[in-house]
Amino acid sequence: MLRRAPWTLAMLEGIEKKKLTRGDLAASDWQALHTNRDRQIQSLAKRLDTNTMDANRAKVLEAMLPGLSAAGDVEAGAKLFTTRCAQCHTFNGAGGKVGPELSGIGARDPKEVLADIVDPNRSVEANYRLWTIDTNDGDSYSGRLDTETQTSVELLDATGERHVIPRKDIASMNASQLSIMPVGLVDDFKPTDTASLMAYLKTGHAPPEEKK
Repeated sequence: MLRRAPWTLAMLEGIEKKKLTRGDLAASDWQALHTNRDRQIQSLAKRLDTNTMDANRAKVLEAMLPGLSAAGDVEAGAKLFTTRCAQCHTFNGAGGKVGPELSGIGARDPKEVLADIVDPNRSVEANYRLWTIDTNDGDSYSGRLDTETQTSVELLDATGERHVIPRKDIASMNASQLSIMPVGLVDDFKPTDTASLMAYLKTGHAPPEEKK
């Protein structure tokens, strides 16, 4: 859809009419659209590429912002990451695979990073939506859709456990607009906790390139 201007416009108009969601495009796609040589595409993309935060989560973010200017302890931040984040996220080569790789996140604006942590539902990429599958036997599974084949579907749940579900056993399968990341993970943080976690995230380094 990004290869030809008419296709791109049709896609953006679909997002505008809420037939598609902003999260169907990756951050890199939006960045490319912002600099598209077609001014109509560029203008529409800039208007649609907005993150709207839930009002209640915005209050939590406001209360946590002082932590961004506090002194952080990298070692304490590493411990917080291990207990709150590592189950789902890989950082500097270690961690889970449920959520996005975070090793390069320290290069982003700290306020934007904190906003995404406080309200993970404000901007959800398609790969990290919460899926729910109900089976004919009455079982229910939820998590990130990892792999699909003609015969089965694989979900990664919030603990990182993989569930392989045969398609013949599926009664219903639905994707929500919510993130697989739960809300409220850091609501009990003190300013020093926020500062320490952010200090640790700044130590991230890009994963090594695979040898060809």
